Amino acid sequence: MKKLILLLLVFLFSCSNLDSYNIYIDSNEGDNKNSGNSKQNAWATLVNLDKTKLKPGTTIHLKANSEFNGFIEINDSGIEGSPIILKSYGNGKKPIINGNGKKKYTILLNNVEQIIIDGIEITNKGSQRLEARTGLTILAENSGDLNNIVIQNMVIRDV
Repeated sequence: MKKLILLLLVFLFSCSNLDSYNIYIDSNEGDNKNSGNSKQNAWATLVNLDKTKLKPGTTIHLKANSEFNGFIEINDSGIEGSPIILKSYGNGKKPIINGNGKKKYTILLNNVEQIIIDGIEITNKGSQRLEARTGLTILAENSGDLNNIVIQNMVIRDV
């Protein structure tokens, strides 16, 4: 009986994580041909992220000491209890995303909610001045109330 209860508890615990999804990106040791679903199979750049539909519970892990060129547009929301998370992992300096002035933002949260961004550094310096250029843009257009957007431990510079 104890084995059955233990087996049932292990099964229930493992099922609670079925809706979560992890994406790993490491500019130093990743490869865009990898699956991106583990530290050992991390992507190298943000390119594959742009083609990925994010679902509630997704965590995007950017490796510490990594530096990325490009931008991140998040167009998918998490849900209460299962936010979409963008955060750093590993030891070292915050991962840096350099927008390089290619867009008016480096990170765009586009009409989304239930999002957490933690421990990332971003820049968006272009070759020329551009009015309204930002590092992080949170857009709420014709969307009603958007809830639980958490931004913490970030550095936004050189915009």
